[in-house]
Amino acid sequence: MRLRTGKQPRSHPAPAMVSRKAGMMTVSVLKIQPSRRHTKCNDSERMFRFSLATMSAASWEVSTGGLQDDGPGSFPDPSRVSSAMSKSVAEKERDRQSSVWWNWGTVKSADAAVLDPATAGKESRRGEMLERLLMVETDQRRAFALEVVETLVDAGFDAVWAGGCVRDLLLGRTPGDYDVATDAHPDRVREVFGRSRTQSVGAVFGVVLVHGDRGLPIEVATFRTEGAYHDGRHPEVVRFVTREEDARRRDFTINGMFMNPRTGEVFDDVGGREDLEKQVVCAIGDPESRFDEDKLRMLRAIRFTASLSFTLDPATAKAIAAHAEEILVVSAERLADEWRRMLGECHRGQAVRLAAETTLLEKIFPEILADGEDEAVRRVDALPGEAGFPLALAALLLDVPDSSETCARLKLSNRETDEVVWLVASQNGLAGAAGQRKSRLFPLLSHRWADQLLDLVEAVSRSAGRVSEDVAWCRDLLGRVTRDELDPPELLSGDDLVADGLSPGPLFKTLLDSLRAAQLDGEVQSRNEALVLVRQLKRKRGNNE
Repeated sequence: MRLRTGKQPRSHPAPAMVSRKAGMMTVSVLKIQPSRRHTKCNDSERMFRFSLATMSAASWEVSTGGLQDDGPGSFPDPSRVSSAMSKSVAEKERDRQSSVWWNWGTVKSADAAVLDPATAGKESRRGEMLERLLMVETDQRRAFALEVVETLVDAGFDAVWAGGCVRDLLLGRTPGDYDVATDAHPDRVREVFGRSRTQSVGAVFGVVLVHGDRGLPIEVATFRTEGAYHDGRHPEVVRFVTREEDARRRDFTINGMFMNPRTGEVFDDVGGREDLEKQVVCAIGDPESRFDEDKLRMLRAIRFTASLSFTLDPATAKAIAAHAEEILVVSAERLADEWRRMLGECHRGQAVRLAAETTLLEKIFPEILADGEDEAVRRVDALPGEAGFPLALAALLLDVPDSSETCARLKLSNRETDEVVWLVASQNGLAGAAGQRKSRLFPLLSHRWADQLLDLVEAVSRSAGRVSEDVAWCRDLLGRVTRDELDPPELLSGDDLVADGLSPGPLFKTLLDSLRAAQLDGEVQSRNEALVLVRQLKRKRGNNE
């Protein structure tokens, strides 16, 4: 199987489905039209797709014989990575004659991908190199996931790719991870691959990590069914079962399919393919039972619906609304992780909107007043596609009196909390930027989160149907001034104040802050002038030694 790169159309590639006929396998294409909202993300997603093709029902040849260089904007072969599986010359030739091509779209849009050699700088080249490396790593992970399946099958077990990776492949997306499901029990999995290469991470659930030569682990889980969930997270009983029974205990139909990666055959016992065609996220079986098993599935339903630009099945949405209060059973860490994913994607506005409609938003963020939810949704939706989680959370919490309490409740990292709190506190700092003193404006524009602040203020204006003249002025300014003008070296330090006879204390910060303001406003320009000002300020305020 070869990989090619090049400009792709700005629409979702059609999902591929598999059918068998007379010993051959035909890869057909479902015509799914993306919603208009989805185009917002296409430029930042890596996608690949099955092309219409016919191939042997035997094993695929998995190789990257050469990534085709299609000119500016495409990515030529970075390393001639080969992951061909062992097979006879005759088998390879047969597969070669009926191969399946996977086209890999670039991360950038068709327009942005064409780099002008005269203007492409180091950042562009670094970005291209990172993309090439990521392509190689992704292919290595896929190849190793195939190798894991082959090894288990050769040992006499049933083994397939499972869940989200199958969904993504059928939607033409590049899976972030590949999970393998098998009828081999955990101890047998470890015997097959060796204990030095395996790690039991959930023995009671039948989950084993298999490590590859390049440190890319694949999760291997035994087909299982689960008993009652009395804590909304952990089943009391786990029983190893067949593949068909395993599918029925999963969360949503689109995540309940399996694929034989050697042939491309898809095993669908829950209606996942039909729901992919209909573009709907639907719980498997009774939605209330699925959410009773794991309350976090309610948020996951929102995330999948938004990230795929699908619709939420009415019965599933009704069950979420009925059980929304129970989301608080889930640990803060798991809740925060789901919000990181939802707010870190470009469909974050739709995710917040669905969370509000199903009342999950008010349960998790009670500090957001009901009459402010619509405005919060519009702000989040107005952010640029590449906005990160802290920026999006700041937009969501912009009217909350104390955003630090929310961050603490979700147990966010110190860095995430600091960014959210600073952005919320600084939201009005750019008002009337053109007329502000440099001592007030420049510290904001030289801050490490200045770009995020500009995006936040711009999103607030855009959500209200306005254009932010303040943001436009600041961005123009940033294009004209140097870093030293924006954030010049300090003229004096605390050591200089001590040398001038001051004792460390509260007065230090007052003097240094006043000196910094005078420096930015151009009132002092040298060390000597700074010392004179400090002495004047000290006399005026009194020496508190």
